[in-house]
Amino acid sequence: MLSIIMASDLHAQSDMNVLMKYADDSNLLVPAYSDLELSCEFDNVKQWAAQTRMIINLQTNTVISFQAPICSSYGQLSTGLFFL
Repeated sequence: MLSIIMASDLHAQSDMNVLMKYADDSNLLVPAYSDLELSCEFDNVKQWAAQTRMIINLQTNTVISFQAPICSSYGQLSTGLFFL
């Protein structure tokens, strides 16, 4: 119950970003067009953790970057990786 109360005061700084919390897990979604960078949002999470005496396991953090497929000049979908 204490972690629920503590996590209730943790929010994304930008309205464009989303911070989802479940039990002891948090997911921070920051779109490419956000008005606040991922590093700023994560600094906010680290500051909150320090203030609430919570520990962030930095070795389990993962950054996943999604992008839409790119159409090549041949009309085929490409992954954005180009090989010569």
